Amino acid sequence: MVLKVAGYDRARLARFGVFRNSLQTTDLLWHCVSVGEVAAVTPLIKQLKQQHPTLTITLTTTTPTGAAQAQASLNGLIQHCYLPYDHTWLMAKLLKRIKPHLLLITEVEIWPSLLHQCAKRSIPSIVVNARMTQRSARRYVKLGHLFKQTIGLIDVISAQGQDDWEAYKMLGATEQQLQNSGNIKFDIVANHTSNEKIQNLALHCRQRSAKIVIAGSTHDPEEQMIISAHQRLRQKHRQLITCIVPRHPQRFDEVNDKLTRSGVPFQRLSEMTELSAQTQIILIDAMGLMQALFAIADVAFVGGSFAERGGHNALEPALYQVPIVMGPSQFNNPQITTKLAAAGALKTADDESMLINFIDVWLEDKNLREKDGAKGLQVIEQNRGALTNNLKLIERYIAN
Repeated sequence: MVLKVAGYDRARLARFGVFRNSLQTTDLLWHCVSVGEVAAVTPLIKQLKQQHPTLTITLTTTTPTGAAQAQASLNGLIQHCYLPYDHTWLMAKLLKRIKPHLLLITEVEIWPSLLHQCAKRSIPSIVVNARMTQRSARRYVKLGHLFKQTIGLIDVISAQGQDDWEAYKMLGATEQQLQNSGNIKFDIVANHTSNEKIQNLALHCRQRSAKIVIAGSTHDPEEQMIISAHQRLRQKHRQLITCIVPRHPQRFDEVNDKLTRSGVPFQRLSEMTELSAQTQIILIDAMGLMQALFAIADVAFVGGSFAERGGHNALEPALYQVPIVMGPSQFNNPQITTKLAAAGALKTADDESMLINFIDVWLEDKNLREKDGAKGLQVIEQNRGALTNNLKLIERYIAN
């Protein structure tokens, strides 16, 4: 099965139930909203396909960035389709077209029309790596009986942890539906392709004893905070290199303009043939390079945490034993950030001054930096196992 990712125009059409002619029937319909969800279940899908090579999977997203992530990590293993808007006739049209035997939904998005249409066709459904943040719980509570009725249509809710298990139960799920399988994200493995420009960056920094800070998955106004922090840190750490990785590619030019106005010497990765001696900041205007960047990092900032987006996945830098700093908004992955913070691998900065201080301490003290970074990997290793649990769960439905 060949993965073909359509652009935004096709995404807009597919969301209204206009699908490409090549869209095939499938065994599994697997929905992931965007980048984070695709990344979370990629190891599970790969292992599932390894054990069941003839199994066909249609992976749906609602964003082009999610589709691009699927293309980067799952090319050849699945076919991609954008999920239509959650209306009865649109979901019915999708199911009629691809005829899945099992529906899997990743993490938290509950789609009433999709679930009703699957139940109508006796298609079982599983919420994989299910989480329920306080924000989501408050939203679903407002739906009252409608949500309780919808959640009753789900066959299995495979919760990330006990807090998620209890939140779903409070919202109306039964103990028969619920299973505490652990968080698949802890089963993260090193999975990055070699990139010549990033390798050259690492070599250049080693040659001039420069430290590298990676600011990953940033949103507005985080880039400006990182630029300002870099300028202040550079007064002490004269060889510091900062890489800024915007979460969404449509913001690359916007961040480019911010860097231009700042006056800090910078280069765009896409235009970089070699690293200039004057360059202080690199704008990573490409997708799929996050792990490769964390593999060469000294310190990591994980974005979406000052921008009230709930914070993105802090396990990627932890996997490479890189100490992590985040802002206070961490509601997306509270289990992960709590465990990393308790171990000492992650620090929470309330403002720019705290952000600078945490980075400064790690840049200054190599032993502390390596010690705190190693704690992150220890957390990952201590919490593995959810992938196997979910794989066994899915296989029960495949066998049927």
